[in-house]
Amino acid sequence: MKNEITISELARLMGVSTHQIRYFEDKEVLLPAYTDTNQYRMYGLEQVYRLAQILLLRKLGLSVQTIKESIDGPSPEQMSQLLRASVDNLEAEIKRLDELRRLTVNILEEQREYAGPSPAYRIKQRKATELKCWFHTDARRGMDAMLLAKQSPPPDLFESDIYFVIEDNGKMAVCTESKTEGDLMLPESRCLCYPFLAEDEGEIELRIQHMLQYADSQSIALNGPAVLVEKSYLSLFSPNKLNYELMIEVQEKDEAAQNGEGV
Repeated sequence: MKNEITISELARLMGVSTHQIRYFEDKEVLLPAYTDTNQYRMYGLEQVYRLAQILLLRKLGLSVQTIKESIDGPSPEQMSQLLRASVDNLEAEIKRLDELRRLTVNILEEQREYAGPSPAYRIKQRKATELKCWFHTDARRGMDAMLLAKQSPPPDLFESDIYFVIEDNGKMAVCTESKTEGDLMLPESRCLCYPFLAEDEGEIELRIQHMLQYADSQSIALNGPAVLVEKSYLSLFSPNKLNYELMIEVQEKDEAAQNGEGV
């Protein structure tokens, strides 16, 4: 009575494809017990257990090459080292996935905030924010591909808010948020804010002028540099346009009075 099974029967028993079994054979980690006269690969109980062990080690994160080098008679200490390395890799992957989950949740929350109905202009409290300056440029030049290519970009640039701090001297600091002390700090303050979508630099300039005109019409005294925050990741929801939020610090009434300005 024949005790061996074919590659198709082995694949069905172990819940894998025949292609995967042939791949393991190509890598010389699983060979058939023998090939019969009809050129069928035949597998016995020993190969069943060996495949089970290969699949377990693959599930634990070991490469096929590592399995090939270690599967035949590794010492307990060698196997322990391999599994400890697998744990380290899994923890790194868990951390990566957790960061990816937080990024995805943040994008969804930001999209809900900016997609919902809200006044075009609003005054809100800005938290103190440390910024790491990426580079300076002329505010009138704006951004282009050549300018970006000349810089050393921070990691995950377009997954983060990009701050364009427009200075009084016509220069613009291009920054990202920093978790430690940065090159520039935006103080906690009340700001006039204006979220909008724009396709090009000309439209951005127009929006800035509109907000300044609005502040003047409402006798809102502004203080400090204009800060334009680009949320490029939200373009996932608005193709061909970028999401921005323009914010300028509101001068408090006593400060404005001292400077002779109306509020």
